[in-house]
Amino acid sequence: AAAELARACVTDVEARLPEGASVEVTRAVAAVPSIVSPDHATIRRVPGFEKGGTDLHDALVDALGCPVTLENDLNLAALAEQRDGVAAGVRTFVVLGLGDGFGAGLVLDGRLHRGAAGGAGEVSFLPHPGRSLGSETLGASSIAAIAKENGLPDDIAVKDLVDRAEHGDGASCDVLDEVAERIGVVAAAVALVVEPELFVLTNHAARPPIAERVQRFLGEKLAVLPVRVVPSELTSDAVVVGAARSASDALRDEVFRAAAAHSAPGEGGDADDERAEAAS
Repeated sequence: AAAELARACVTDVEARLPEGASVEVTRAVAAVPSIVSPDHATIRRVPGFEKGGTDLHDALVDALGCPVTLENDLNLAALAEQRDGVAAGVRTFVVLGLGDGFGAGLVLDGRLHRGAAGGAGEVSFLPHPGRSLGSETLGASSIAAIAKENGLPDDIAVKDLVDRAEHGDGASCDVLDEVAERIGVVAAAVALVVEPELFVLTNHAARPPIAERVQRFLGEKLAVLPVRVVPSELTSDAVVVGAARSASDALRDEVFRAAAAHSAPGEGGDADDERAEAAS
């Protein structure tokens, strides 16, 4: 499926180029909703992804025929917000994203923080009042349980909950009240450790029925903490924008390395200008 999507993208780009021009894919970045090891090829074995390993990465390399970088989806969303979104110019911020799962992307002092083994930002299992240690605070299973408690199907998607809440459905609003409270408690816990300048809500958490509830909960219940929360303006495109930025940065670095490799040691002046031109 990923290979077909990539080929469709290439076809679309080629259609915009002068006649006879073609596109060669030299690098791909794949967003995954899981913990990615520092090698950007291995998915860590954790609950829900028990198999882990490099099978996904290897299959994508085989299908796309180019180097592939795996990255956590919320990490890519954080890169997008840093470069193109509401966190531009902010040195330390946290992205909180709610889709099929819940997680965070952290930028500390201007740099994306992945953690020693890639697990930074897995906030869905932070302790929550009234819940046993190690249980999921927010994610597919916990949202299903909240939905069922409020008389809704336990397989209802977050998108459908938000859609219903926008149209005034009482049960969906009750579910989102609980979801927003849990997001707010997570934000408060992170704030006590990191104290970011900003929290950015992304994906479905950025939509008004959730974002406004989170802001209200934090303002009413945890006003003592310096927590500023804003919804993303990139909506569902944040992960894609972050992936494009990541691939662009990697290609830029390759150009720099290639330019340096073709320059004789000790050169300066014109050679430095040529390297700069090549990189641009």
